[in-house]
Amino acid sequence: MANQWLFKSETYDNCNCAVNCGCQFNLPSTHGYCQSAFVGHLVAGHFNETPLAGLKWAALYKWPGEIAAGKGKRQIIIDERADEAQRVALATIISGEACKPLRGRMAPSGARPSTGPEKRSAPRAGQRLAGVVARRWRPPARSLRGRDRRG
Repeated sequence: MANQWLFKSETYDNCNCAVNCGCQFNLPSTHGYCQSAFVGHLVAGHFNETPLAGLKWAALYKWPGEIAAGKGKRQIIIDERADEAQRVALATIISGEACKPLRGRMAPSGARPSTGPEKRSAPRAGQRLAGVVARRWRPPARSLRGRDRRG
């Protein structure tokens, strides 16, 4: 029987494209290659009998060309509170190994402890992983009013 899993995460992600992630809209990347970072907090989840809710995770990705061409590398970062079964489960899901269409699409990676996404008031967000990445995000300002696009 296939693995049974659920991965429901509050997730913040961004990539190096100018405006949006072109790969999500069947468009080429802005610079001809992709670098992206995802951080999340599992609000619900399990992998078979292993509970995952409450754990934090991150994944850093880099492709030398377009994502569809493959040859990407990743680093998966898993909450230091996770036990061995939870680490294996999260790595299996995040790596794509739990989904047949994604198997073997990425190079192997290491794992590091995660502090996860920072809670911020909408529409702002941030991610901080000690010694790895630190980013803050807010919507671009409107050119005429100087306020967030949502304001």
